[in-house]
Amino acid sequence: MRTQLSEFSLAKRSRTYADTLEVLGLAHLIRSIHPNSSSVRISDEGARYVVTVTPELTRDDVLNWKVSPCYPFIELNTKGEVVPAEGRVFHYAAERERERIWRQGRQRRNELKGADDDSIGQAPSAELGLVKTLNTMRKGSTAFNQLWWAIAEAKDLPAWLAWRLGFDDVEPELVDGKRLMNAISPLQMFNPVIGKGTNRTKASGTGLGSFPKSMLDWFREWLKYQGMYVGMVGYFTGPGQSDNKLAVIAPEDVELGVVIRIREGLLRLAGGPVKLDIAAVHGTLRELVQHSPFESEVSLGLLKLPSAVIKGIHVAYFTSLGSASAVTNVSFLGLPGWLPISSVEERRAWEDMLEEHRKCVATLKEDSSSDMEILIQYRAALSTGRLSELLDFLSMYAIRLMQLRSQSKPAYVFSEDVVRGVLMSYKLEEIIDDVGFRQIAKAIRKSTIDLQSRKGKPSTFQVKYGLAQDWRRKAKRKEEFVIAVAEFVQEYNSETQRAAEMDRDIMYRHYVTEDDLNNVIFLIEKHGSELISALLLAYGYARNSRKTEVTQTVGGATVEP
Repeated sequence: MRTQLSEFSLAKRSRTYADTLEVLGLAHLIRSIHPNSSSVRISDEGARYVVTVTPELTRDDVLNWKVSPCYPFIELNTKGEVVPAEGRVFHYAAERERERIWRQGRQRRNELKGADDDSIGQAPSAELGLVKTLNTMRKGSTAFNQLWWAIAEAKDLPAWLAWRLGFDDVEPELVDGKRLMNAISPLQMFNPVIGKGTNRTKASGTGLGSFPKSMLDWFREWLKYQGMYVGMVGYFTGPGQSDNKLAVIAPEDVELGVVIRIREGLLRLAGGPVKLDIAAVHGTLRELVQHSPFESEVSLGLLKLPSAVIKGIHVAYFTSLGSASAVTNVSFLGLPGWLPISSVEERRAWEDMLEEHRKCVATLKEDSSSDMEILIQYRAALSTGRLSELLDFLSMYAIRLMQLRSQSKPAYVFSEDVVRGVLMSYKLEEIIDDVGFRQIAKAIRKSTIDLQSRKGKPSTFQVKYGLAQDWRRKAKRKEEFVIAVAEFVQEYNSETQRAAEMDRDIMYRHYVTEDDLNNVIFLIEKHGSELISALLLAYGYARNSRKTEVTQTVGGATVEP
């Protein structure tokens, strides 16, 4: 027998988000038993999770705990339902009605374009979306509420918990054990491995996969129900908003309170399947940056990546089949390691980067096949953190940017500072700080997005609309790409010289020197044409954030960079 413990281990069983829900629930349970704890921390140690509590949880804390289900009862108005008079109750029908009135009010306000905000009524609970998802996927099961009652009325639960948590060596008799087991059922929402067709190559029926109830553990199901309110969010998406998407925050080494705050920010997200994934990662990063889990700005001197705090987000997509839902995709979204946080300045850089990425993603629409491909590429870059994925996205976005702007449609342009901040994390200083590289990238900018922004003004120069597409294609063969760069430089300098001789339209142009071109050719020989091409396009299609470049003289006139 042990009188106090500070660490509690939980083995991973399914390697799905079900494991994550369990550890989130375990951390929540420990905090409920020990409300005066100063810290409840979750760490991922590979094959298991570890929950660390400070100060130690004592055996007496557990034995003296006033039993509580630790999650709200959901009033579903089912036949024979008994609603508790005490404790947290989520009034589902009332919240649905509040949502209906609120939506009508918002629609009325939009139509009148001036209605008072008070006229739209009170917004529904942020938890409504998740509860609606649960109600859609429970398919008549009331296990959630049955277990609530079984736990609330269990008389000898504290003594049993003292054994289950590791204080006692001998399992005591749990008089209500049979009732607790009878209360649970295999709900697909909490156990994605039991979805339709999951045990076959192709879904062939409408029943759950063969997953016997005897394999369920009521205690672990209880932890999942608690974990739902700690780190899970649910959305309706897809055609007609008939599909369900679940996201679960996966801790790496983090305080329980940080996970709860991140979830609060994700509860009201909306959008299509891909943009929801992106928004979930952005929201997680924003919470970590704006409300950093570090104790003070002084402690930011310790290098820390967001992915060292939150590992990422589990995502599961459930396609509606009418009478039930099928698991059609289970994935994991990692957090990028673009910028470590080791100073206040780096925290601000993260905030600027996230805001620019948000604006650029907002430029793209999920109902456009062209945009959808770019969004999927961005999600891959965001989740994997691979340089190749990121550069592919930047190149694809550059092409789409020019198309949209040529049609006078809104399109946000990345700033050079943000592009540089992201790329610096890949140790590319030798390339992106090279003078020749910067000069040719600047020439690309002057021939594309800068020139395009002068649309409507008389100009000697022609916008190079197909440059990004041409370079992406030719970069696959080094010799072809070197020729393409040389031809671009020659044409750019010739245009600039002609304008200088005519004393026209050169106030924002510069010359690319022979040394500049030779430097870039050397970089191509050393690092490969595809990498240099992608980096030149990433820089070339980014707006100049600040004037750090030296002015030059062209044809006797002083020109701005």
